[in-house]
Amino acid sequence: MLPDSTHRFIEIGVVGRPHGIRGKIRVRLFNPESSLINRLPEIYLQKEKTLTRFVIRNVATTSRFCLLTLDDVTSRDEALEWVGATLCIEREALPELEEDEFYVADLIGIEAWDDACCLGRIVASRAAGDIEVVTIVGQGQELDVPLVEEYVVAVDIAGGRLVLKNSDRLPRCKASGKD
Repeated sequence: MLPDSTHRFIEIGVVGRPHGIRGKIRVRLFNPESSLINRLPEIYLQKEKTLTRFVIRNVATTSRFCLLTLDDVTSRDEALEWVGATLCIEREALPELEEDEFYVADLIGIEAWDDACCLGRIVASRAAGDIEVVTIVGQGQELDVPLVEEYVVAVDIAGGRLVLKNSDRLPRCKASGKD
């Protein structure tokens, strides 16, 4: 996760292997159904905490990934340097949200509660098919929670709290050593 990611940048994908010899990069988008990438003039790639801006020259999408042609990435060797990088965009490029909507990236760092018990803080998110899953670290363990009605009671971004129910039915992950 980027420093200051909840304020300025949002992660939207991960760079995979190059495509061809002219520097096209293959990207797995976290939301492959979104067409946002087709409307962006630029993106940022993060590798080892360094953020680099690129102008998009062309986008080609498939059902599983997209191919980006970027200024300043003109060979397979240059594209190889970005394998594993996180694709980020400026927050302002995102569409306006409806009243009861939120971006999953905004959950990172907030507390998760079940009844009167704080389970820990949300440290990560990932897509699991069509469902977003957040990872909560606290009480010496990690807990993966699908963001579905069966477990989520309320999301209060401003108050810094995700309220859960039925967390006792979720499988516990490995001990994290983090609290």
